[in-house]
Amino acid sequence: MKPKHLLVFICAAVSLLSATTYVNQKLYAEEETNTISALVESDGSTITTADGQKWYRVKSFDDNKSYVISVKKTDGTEVLFTGGGEENEYIWHYYRRTMVPSTYSKFSYLSTTSHNLSCIDGKISFSYRESVVSDLFWSTDGNVLTYTENGDAYYLKYDETAESPFSMTADRNEAAEVSVYTNGDTLERCIKTEPCSENYVTEGSGYAAPEFSVTLSDDGIITDNITWNVDGSNYDTDTLTFRADELAGKEAGVHRVCCFIEGHDEDGIIYREKSSDALFVIAKGVIPDSFISFSDVHEEYILIGNAIETTMNRTGGYIPGLIVCTGDLVNGPTPDSDYMLEKYYPLIKPQLGGIDTVFVSGNHDPGKAASEMSVKADLGAAKDLSASGGLIFDGRSDAVKANGTSSLADGNIKVFR
Repeated sequence: MKPKHLLVFICAAVSLLSATTYVNQKLYAEEETNTISALVESDGSTITTADGQKWYRVKSFDDNKSYVISVKKTDGTEVLFTGGGEENEYIWHYYRRTMVPSTYSKFSYLSTTSHNLSCIDGKISFSYRESVVSDLFWSTDGNVLTYTENGDAYYLKYDETAESPFSMTADRNEAAEVSVYTNGDTLERCIKTEPCSENYVTEGSGYAAPEFSVTLSDDGIITDNITWNVDGSNYDTDTLTFRADELAGKEAGVHRVCCFIEGHDEDGIIYREKSSDALFVIAKGVIPDSFISFSDVHEEYILIGNAIETTMNRTGGYIPGLIVCTGDLVNGPTPDSDYMLEKYYPLIKPQLGGIDTVFVSGNHDPGKAASEMSVKADLGAAKDLSASGGLIFDGRSDAVKANGTSSLADGNIKVFR
């Protein structure tokens, strides 16, 4: 028998400790003698190090990944940037601090197994700073390694005749020409638009096979391989749009579709990225006046899809009328509204499976972005909804009647923020 007026409430929470402002590690002396390490093999796009590891050239750092950084000599050959006098200390780990109060300073660091790369008073240092009191970042800016602290930029310099060949300079014209390499399942990212199912479908309705698409971040990317994955099965298509015929006529449930892309460009950059999973939801129906609420997922958006699937398993294939995301969708510091809408919302949407959704901000989310995401749903949120609050969903509104899908069953629910 079809369940009626059942209130489904699942809260997916992730509790994480905030990072401290202090970096409590042993301090090393500034400007220790640094060395270089010769490459075994290089073709401009890949290198092979002495231990046989193959690394692929990329153009930017990604959080919690390891990198090898090479510097071009005057004769055109490459040598590895090696820290702290240890020739085998050429693998750098990049870390970007997240999940901290928005009032804390922001930083990234590059470290080997025993040294941390720092720039203190414009000089290179292989030491841990006693504390971080201002924003500071390492980045790849073109073909140079850049350190920025409160708007002041310094660049890695290389002098092959010096006893300690690496130093820092404030003059970009003196910067060394570097290349950055990484390995693993993800290399340089290349997906601009994630695959997404815009709506759920009803079991037995004769719905058409769903289509999924991705777009690339750069027109200069030449794709070498495009593989779509449906519920664990791979399909090599070499196309950015994929029709999942095998998902037509299925019983009620949650299905996951993603895309894996490998490619390169004319500059020798190697791209490899797996898209977010896109939920395709087949439902027996909608539970009247019901909702799922999420809080504190902190960028673990797969938790949303998992909870939708759990709900459907418990209700025998029925979905809630509404999803309410109640804050802390991202890690801190709080991003600005445009960045939230550009980077994070496209990763959240595929996990919603086309079920109607509204958003409320937490202390890690910009209120303006939460309001704009709710307006995007077009289910009744006022177009001039302020960042500070207001009605974002009214189940009896004309907008729900005109645009709602699952939320048409939620006539007795109102959501404020």
